[in-house]
Amino acid sequence: MNFKLYQDELYIIADQYPSLKDEEKLAIYGLGLTEEAGEVSGIIKRHYRGDYSLTDPANTDLRHKLALELGDTLAYITLICRVFNIDLSVIADFNLQKLSQRIENQTQLGRGSSR
Repeated sequence: MNFKLYQDELYIIADQYPSLKDEEKLAIYGLGLTEEAGEVSGIIKRHYRGDYSLTDPANTDLRHKLALELGDTLAYITLICRVFNIDLSVIADFNLQKLSQRIENQTQLGRGSSR
């Protein structure tokens, strides 16, 4: 699936929810993103704590749960893009450019976004 198709399909689904003002949507989407990122973090934490291995081929249920949570984070990111009228593929392109520039500048490690 490509980003454009994903955005179009997600927006159709999102339009089925109650109508909210953009400021309300932004609050819900931002908080939803944080909540879902926390769920992803919880899965990773449990891996490091030793509850289970993320790489165990027998653990397909865990990988499925992780994929679902990552999908929820992607959905909230996409909905935030909608509030600001940003194409998700533009974000992906910008991010790849930024990361490539860090490799070129040998600034992969460090602090802050502008390095």
